[in-house]
Amino acid sequence: MQPLSILCRSLRDIDTYTTGFPLGTNQGQANIFRAVKRILPGPYTFILPATKELPKQCIKHGSSTRYAKRRQVGVRMPDDPICQAILQNLEEPLICT
Repeated sequence: MQPLSILCRSLRDIDTYTTGFPLGTNQGQANIFRAVKRILPGPYTFILPATKELPKQCIKHGSSTRYAKRRQVGVRMPDDPICQAILQNLEEPLICT
């Protein structure tokens, strides 16, 4: 079974269901959040650590009841206008493969 990802409508949704993107607050560190903000929405999938807000179905592996040790999830913020319209009318992200 293919791992599941979530389609989010905004960076705020991404921050709710994952630990978010590193801000690079120390000198010499890249501010990944700023770079991601420039390219999203777009055709990218980011693998981020999940928070407890993420439904367990998103991190299950196959039919096993064991969950991923790292609890990571793929996150997308699509730039397709129809997909964005659907997401704007939902209170939660969509699960996709």
